[in-house]
Amino acid sequence: LKFGLPVSKPGKIICLGLNYLDHVKEGPNRDNIPKYPTLFMRGLNSVVAHNEPIIRPKISETFDYEAEMVAVVGKRAKHMTMANATSCIAGYTISNEGSIREFQRHTTQWHMGKNFDNSGSIGPWIVTADELPDGGKGLKIESRVNGKVMQSDNTANMMFPLAETIVYATQGITLEPGDLILTGTPSGVAHARKPPAWMKAGDVELVYLDGTAAVAALRTGRVDAAFCGISDQPVTLRKAGFPAVAVTFADLGVPTLGSALITHEDTIRDKPDLVKRMVAATQRSWVAALEDPKAAV
Repeated sequence: LKFGLPVSKPGKIICLGLNYLDHVKEGPNRDNIPKYPTLFMRGLNSVVAHNEPIIRPKISETFDYEAEMVAVVGKRAKHMTMANATSCIAGYTISNEGSIREFQRHTTQWHMGKNFDNSGSIGPWIVTADELPDGGKGLKIESRVNGKVMQSDNTANMMFPLAETIVYATQGITLEPGDLILTGTPSGVAHARKPPAWMKAGDVELVYLDGTAAVAALRTGRVDAAFCGISDQPVTLRKAGFPAVAVTFADLGVPTLGSALITHEDTIRDKPDLVKRMVAATQRSWVAALEDPKAAV
């Protein structure tokens, strides 16, 4: 069974940072407690589905985990009030809002460190709002890396609860059905530990959100990044001088990352010369198809 994202193409992925006081105190903003919700955006390129690997980029080892409750917007919303704010929410899911801390802190804007390809995950499914307390309040949220509990808190401890965040955001941003709101992570993240507990090759991160009953458990594996990423859809290799046969990257014996490909030299096992040639040919074919749809074979 292969999971997709709970919302396949959200128009907006709105994220809330610094929303648990203990988390604020464990980081560089400990002396600057926010007075307003700290909002930023993530692109769809930066998230994968439940049980799909997330990628630590080769440029930095500072890959951090962040367990978060996610609200799924179900109705168009603008200028909401505290009385009706959560009426636009259709349901809830969870996220590992993975961050590359080194790049997050290069500037005062967090965008780069929050938007590396395949660095976060969302899923596995949506629990409807009527199954949970209003605003998702009072739910235990927890992350575990390789079975060890790293974060454990309750959504009741948010500094800016969901309703307040929606009221603030919709003063200027129209929420549309399918938009996602990531509501911030509790303390216990990797960067605050001594030594830092950065995610590394082979780690498995689980995020749990529990209310009156188990809501969901999100599983993300992770692997090291490679020098390229290519669609894993079948590709015909005729242009590169190979037989006219469609292959997938699984056929090539190369690990896949959902919609991406890893081609580290040390991952190639059987028939290394042929596999390397086929991978190189596939790269060329796919790039050509992207640049000119008529060039697809």
